Amino acid sequence: MTKLSQRKKNQIVKATNIHAPESKDKYLASIEGELYSSLAKLFNKKGITYSKARPQLNILYRRLQNDLQRQMNKDMKVMEEELRDAMIESYDSTSKSLGNDRTLSNRKVKSLLDFPWSGATFRTRTLQHMETLFKSIQNEVAKELKGEKNYLKVVDRLGKRFETYDNRMYYLRTSEVEHFVQEGANATYRDKHVQKVQWVTLHDDATCLLCSALDGQVFDINNTPPLPQHGNCRCRLVPYEI
Repeated sequence: MTKLSQRKKNQIVKATNIHAPESKDKYLASIEGELYSSLAKLFNKKGITYSKARPQLNILYRRLQNDLQRQMNKDMKVMEEELRDAMIESYDSTSKSLGNDRTLSNRKVKSLLDFPWSGATFRTRTLQHMETLFKSIQNEVAKELKGEKNYLKVVDRLGKRFETYDNRMYYLRTSEVEHFVQEGANATYRDKHVQKVQWVTLHDDATCLLCSALDGQVFDINNTPPLPQHGNCRCRLVPYEI
């Protein structure tokens, strides 16, 4: 084993500069708009109370739950394709840098995607985020119908709930892509029998103290800190010696 040159490390970091593509899906906005339209009709009814509204709410929530389920299934399918593509692209780019002529098998890709690297798979986290959104919608509507019955106030609070969901899904997508980009590179390292890897931190005004402290540290390839360390983490692991 010989230590990898800084030039080669930089080459690998560049080869794994792969990030989540921009999301162009507008379906959730359509669900949100339909929900507001239905609630407007409900809140405008004279003498409406939570008790009187429950039969209509049950119908509304069943439709909403079905719509959110379809959206979740779509999100998971798109995300799985993104993660698979990112991992394979990273593997191929790193393999080219290290002179590895193997390919990443579908079986290996599936096993990595199915592994709960942060305590849960991306599928489980997507489900958790969607369930949280659905329950928060129910709670906000019930709270307003039992209180002031102000349509504009409930729409404002629901808008914030949808915004929170969007942010959570954004960070989920970007974090999962960053992780599987590194997993693709790690698969190449193992093909080349790399035993030790070195943490590389990108230094600029956005670099956090945690990642700064990890920069340059060497780890056993099978015992590294989780990567990414946080949302929008740009760190990488490169071979220390090969």
